[in-house]
Amino acid sequence: MRTEEELDVESEGSGTGGWKGSRCLQEISSTLLGLKERMEDQNELWREQNSYLHRIARCLENGLGPEEIEVLVEDSTIRE
Repeated sequence: MRTEEELDVESEGSGTGGWKGSRCLQEISSTLLGLKERMEDQNELWREQNSYLHRIARCLENGLGPEEIEVLVEDSTIRE
């Protein structure tokens, strides 16, 4: 004969509790995917910023002044 504890453990994975658990896992999975996408977007921004900083550093190493450095702003080139 099974104990009450064994029956409780078996019933946890079935019935409405199982559906709630499944929904919870889907929400967690969806949240993790969203976080991954945001991290990828953030990493792209960091790479872009790093590229600009490298360009600035090269210009400074070559002795170029601020008036000779081109800065890209939203698809347009502005001379500073």
